[in-house]
Amino acid sequence: MGPLLGVSILVFGGYLAFAYQPEIAPVSADDLPEYDREPVEKGRILAAAGYRASCHTAADGAPCAGIYAMEIGFGRFYSKNITPDPDLGIGAWSEQAFRRAMHEGVNREGQHLFPGFPFDHFGKMSDEDIRTIMPI
Repeated sequence: MGPLLGVSILVFGGYLAFAYQPEIAPVSADDLPEYDREPVEKGRILAAAGYRASCHTAADGAPCAGIYAMEIGFGRFYSKNITPDPDLGIGAWSEQAFRRAMHEGVNREGQHLFPGFPFDHFGKMSDEDIRTIMPI
């Protein structure tokens, strides 16, 4: 085995170790906790401050239903549906999956969301604040 092959194997192994993210199992509505009104109102305010609706709502579209087109350095990107719909949105995401997306930019299925989703802007949010903006 030549040195180039050995280095290639090490680089590829390092990539797998750091880039791979496992899928997080979906949850059902019955698995979700009850929420108090006060944190929900705080979440509404935080979500508005983070421009959630403006980035996830197409012109004349349903709020936060996605398909808002944005031109980024890699081409055109369409925002995702972040409504609590379990089939079309992120309603089947657990709190753990939502927190990972906000802190690490990785969705429930383990796919990286960057550069389309600027998770680095939200990565310093506390777990409590993330919990309050999670769609119910």
